[in-house]
Amino acid sequence: MTRDEVAEYLDVAPKTLSNWNSAGTGPTPVRYGGRSVKYLPEDVYEWVRSKRAA
Repeated sequence: MTRDEVAEYLDVAPKTLSNWNSAGTGPTPVRYGGRSVKYLPEDVYEWVRSKRAA
């Protein structure tokens, strides 16, 4: 999933998702090459489940 797709799924701005990643609090991104960032859907869903359980 792209950053924009994840942001839309989570109903947050892409910048918020970037801030969470910088702080280490968001779903874990996977970097490809230099600047390309993607997310594995299962990582995003697991992160959402962990927030729901908290």
